[in-house]
Amino acid sequence: MRTRAARPIPSKGDTLDLRGTDWIVLSCCDTGLGALKTREGVFGSRRVFRIAGAHTTIASLWPVRDEDTRRWMRARYEARFGRRQPTDESVRQACLAVIRAGRCAGLSAHPGVRAAFIARGDWR
Repeated sequence: MRTRAARPIPSKGDTLDLRGTDWIVLSCCDTGLGALKTREGVFGSRRVFRIAGAHTTIASLWPVRDEDTRRWMRARYEARFGRRQPTDESVRQACLAVIRAGRCAGLSAHPGVRAAFIARGDWR
């Protein structure tokens, strides 16, 4: 059985062209993290996508359960594409939806789920 090596994330010198891409969504755990370089900032996948031309990258800063991630992502997409909300409002609406769903289920409104996701870049 042959396996292929994983393709590395492109670096600044590669030819990844994402100009005109509104959103890059990285819903896996910890995708908003990277290595901190002195005088350079954080090096990670968000930076690569921004350099390649993506307007906004949405990523998580810590692990979130799959069901919670699905609920947050679904609410965000519904706000953005269903109700035509800008990025910042769609993130806000997703957070509110997670709070409401948790309260309806008798769960805490702890920000551990909704605060894990950040949108960096163009907020429109």
